[in-house]
Amino acid sequence: MYTGRYWVYLTMHYIPVSASPAIVFNHRELMILNMIAEGLTNKEIGEIVFSSKRTVDSIRISMLRKSKSRNTAALIACSFRLGILT
Repeated sequence: MYTGRYWVYLTMHYIPVSASPAIVFNHRELMILNMIAEGLTNKEIGEIVFSSKRTVDSIRISMLRKSKSRNTAALIACSFRLGILT
């Protein structure tokens, strides 16, 4: 199990995305988005949030659809552009 500095993600609160009302990520999606941006694998993220790697992948796919991104790199770039990630 991955036990690093990422425990803080488990205490994050829902943050509405004011930059683009069309894209609103829920609490769990924001946690996973931050971990993806840090370079963690689906398996590592799953261990942190107590889910399977398949669940993490499903959430990532959901975020790709919401943001209309073609891949994870585009999702991260879009998130930085909109101010979701800093």
